[in-house]
Amino acid sequence: MKNVSLSLYCFHQRDYLDDAPNSATFGAESIWESLTKVSENLPFQELETLKSQLISYQYDKDIDDYQYQPKREEGLKTEWLTQNGEPIKFTPILTESGFRLEGTLQPFCLHDTYCLDITVTPELKEIEIEQISVFKPQFLISKITANLGKVLTLYGESDEKGNSSLATAKWWVNQLCADTSLKPQFLSKIKLFNCPCFLFESEDVTIIIALAKPNQFDVKQADGNYSWLRELFWTQKKIAATYRESHESYQEARKIYGKLEATMDSFHDIVNKPFSRRLNSLEQLVQDIPQKLLYYNRFLRDLSAHQSTIKVNLDNFKTCLSHLREYQNNELEFWVDLSNKKYPQYLRQIETHIAYLKPSKDLLFSDLITTIRTTTEIEKAKSNQDVQDNLQALGVGLTLGGVAAGRSSLLTEPWSWKGETVELELPFPPFLVAIVLGLVFANLGYWGTRCLIKRKRSPTSKTRD
Repeated sequence: MKNVSLSLYCFHQRDYLDDAPNSATFGAESIWESLTKVSENLPFQELETLKSQLISYQYDKDIDDYQYQPKREEGLKTEWLTQNGEPIKFTPILTESGFRLEGTLQPFCLHDTYCLDITVTPELKEIEIEQISVFKPQFLISKITANLGKVLTLYGESDEKGNSSLATAKWWVNQLCADTSLKPQFLSKIKLFNCPCFLFESEDVTIIIALAKPNQFDVKQADGNYSWLRELFWTQKKIAATYRESHESYQEARKIYGKLEATMDSFHDIVNKPFSRRLNSLEQLVQDIPQKLLYYNRFLRDLSAHQSTIKVNLDNFKTCLSHLREYQNNELEFWVDLSNKKYPQYLRQIETHIAYLKPSKDLLFSDLITTIRTTTEIEKAKSNQDVQDNLQALGVGLTLGGVAAGRSSLLTEPWSWKGETVELELPFPPFLVAIVLGLVFANLGYWGTRCLIKRKRSPTSKTRD
């Protein structure tokens, strides 16, 4: 294969909507940190010193190293992240196959996304299929962090009798994915800049095998449309990643939905519990349900945000695709089907998820919280009233008990009966009489008062003649 080149596009989220202005999300710099580690397998000097060439990093004398400073990206006039606004050219390195590798790195900031394009080419004009291993594709695929996804493209030219068939493309794909966990599946064949291309995909990695005959590939057209093709890849990966996130948000919302449904089912059982346990259970629900509903609302909000993100990126995807389709040398029906069928289906699915979850939030669960809070307030009022009734009955009981205990001494005083003086002799100390009488009258006073209060508060039916 002649004029071989291997390119990897990586897309990584720089910031999200809920991040503070002019700041980056946690882990945004991992795409650059991981790229420097690729130098362990592809020892390009420029990869080792990458941080010194990026606007996003600043040298710190205290630690003698470069620190990630996303605020330095404020006011970027272009999408380039290099200090000079140009690609980073690699110094050639010698491979174990005896020939040298060279290449370029292009780092960009595309709105809320970090993007890099690393291209590796051999100095030899022609290599065998087995020699593709010196490009270290497995490390490019696995080591670089890119949470939105990657696009790996392999370009090569065969002679006039060369075979640009699917079988040949699969051979190349198998070589590229050797020693990785990827199991690429064939998607479609397209024509890009007059070159037959075979699309494969595994997980979040798209692989494009471009097999051209000599002078078939329109280099001028490709160079002039580089940014359009790169943004087509970007929006495609953004849509796919966002849809995955929307599915996760929906699943998490469903879990909370199930827990709230179980709470509704248990509410009747709680109301029928004994008074002391009932109030504790209701107060626990008052604390627990709003927290669950808060997460539920957050996932519902995320679904709406994901829907908006897909809409915006679908419009951008169509714009890029429309521009590329202006050239007769391009046959991009597979991507056209994505824009007309698959991606609109994503939006409809998210709309269905929102339609399923939102009514429960607005009606069912909101009413549940209102009901529980109202019931809790009633139970608290009952509890307070019960305490007051107990205190009132206890006061009456203690008063009667005190009076009875105080008067108990009269039992031991001499008294007259039919003109004779009678003195009562008790077989036990008089103070025990005071205690017993005090307890008896205190209990009679307490329970009698409780019955009177209960009778007074109980509803009575009135009949009219």
